[in-house]
Amino acid sequence: MKRRIPWQLVVGLAIVAAWVVVAFAAPLLTNVDPLRGRTFAQVGTRSIPGPFEPGTFGYPLGSDRQGRDLWVNILYGARATFGLVAVVLVVRLVVGVTLGALAGWFAGRWIDRAISAVTDAFAAFPTILFAILWIFAFDIRSGASAFAAALAITGWWGFGRATRAALVTLRGQPFIEAARSGGLSEFALFARHALPNLVPTLAISAALEASAIVLVLGELGFLGFVVGGGTAIPLSDAGGLAFFFGTPEWGAILAQGRFEIFQAPWIILVPAAAFASAVLAFNLIGHGLRLLFERAPVALGRLLTWRLAAALAAIAIVFRLISPLLGPGAGFAELARGFDHGRAHAHVAFLADPARGGRYTGSPGFGEAAAYVAERFREIGLEPIGDDGTYFQRFRMSTVQLSAMPSFERLGPEPKTYVPRVDFSEGIGGRRGGGTAEGRVIYVGGGTRSADYSDYKGTTPEGNIALIHGPAQPGTDPIDSAIRSGAVGVIFVRDPVIKLSSIPTFESKTVPVIYVSEAVADELIAESGKHVAD
Repeated sequence: MKRRIPWQLVVGLAIVAAWVVVAFAAPLLTNVDPLRGRTFAQVGTRSIPGPFEPGTFGYPLGSDRQGRDLWVNILYGARATFGLVAVVLVVRLVVGVTLGALAGWFAGRWIDRAISAVTDAFAAFPTILFAILWIFAFDIRSGASAFAAALAITGWWGFGRATRAALVTLRGQPFIEAARSGGLSEFALFARHALPNLVPTLAISAALEASAIVLVLGELGFLGFVVGGGTAIPLSDAGGLAFFFGTPEWGAILAQGRFEIFQAPWIILVPAAAFASAVLAFNLIGHGLRLLFERAPVALGRLLTWRLAAALAAIAIVFRLISPLLGPGAGFAELARGFDHGRAHAHVAFLADPARGGRYTGSPGFGEAAAYVAERFREIGLEPIGDDGTYFQRFRMSTVQLSAMPSFERLGPEPKTYVPRVDFSEGIGGRRGGGTAEGRVIYVGGGTRSADYSDYKGTTPEGNIALIHGPAQPGTDPIDSAIRSGAVGVIFVRDPVIKLSSIPTFESKTVPVIYVSEAVADELIAESGKHVAD
């Protein structure tokens, strides 16, 4: 009988094979390190920061905010993603088929009831939520092993149910009874006659399960759960995050793209397209296998031999041996062997030396640190592209420095001096300026003052210090309201965390502003017998 292979199977296998080849050949296709970033691109005297658009500055598919090449990350990410899919699929298949076979072969007995109860319990949990819980249970920072274990645990039950249902049907078939009457043991009966008849069902299920695993990895990536954990860093108080990852994997690329949907949509579209192609490919393979097995029987028993198992084991061993020798991993290993910890310690000691004075912008310590770094650049042979052939690019900017450590004291019968940066911190920028303020502390709620409502009603802020706690009315500036009400200083109740602007700007009229903890605020209004939480 002439067998025609479905086009869906051909197309699906071609896409998967292409990705597998790309994954293995990534070090041969490019010599770019997938984790090496680029802070900016120099065009004449202009410095253009990332992310870089597709087709510019040597990035065919664009770059992320750290200047990492998306095309190179997709190439190397295919290895991590498809490797993870393969491991999870094999574990799910082995666990699910083993438990499902026991339940189906001994249907109706206690072992069937026990395994079915466990299967139903695992199937009751939402896949994504269950996977996230297990990922953190195994420690997300441990890398791919945590993801492999978590995803294997959450999805094996699908194979278990399919195997049990198929075996319950097969057990009553005449050829099974005939083989049993011939004296075959239960294990031989299962291995020689039942298992080959399960292969078509399991092959189709495996293809569709691989598609589901890829989809789950994409969903986890979009939610920010990636191999190794990754790090999201706020760009500013106004909002925005930058995402850093240590393993090139499609989910990690997708995770950082969710922060750049409007500014740089290609960062999320590129990995999303890669995920979509993989999901489509595995679905096509599953559909093609179903059509192939429906048209005519396949003698799969001849394929399940020790030779096939030995060939697969040999391929796995060879890949395990050569993979550390390819790609950026080999370069990292050589770099790690050449790491001089003594020199690194000397660099840290110089930059962290109290003699640098914290290296504030414009300070002598700032200049010394910059000169030290420039000298190290010169030692390793980096080309200077700064002003006048140096490593520096100079421009004017306004800087703000403390002339003295801020102080805050409570006067009266029980005076107290509070500790800066512990009990309180200073506010800088806008209407938050320097100076001295002395007066009674007047609690004014959220500090709102508008034509319709005023927290200052019934209070005497003139010449005193306004204590503000609680949400202000949207669109209003509580410091401006305090100034217009006659206050000479403002105290905000929040954790006294220092938030300095690198280049703060000031309004024409400012007042001293500090931030205190809720405990300190309660001390300031203790005479009233109330607490700010009230």
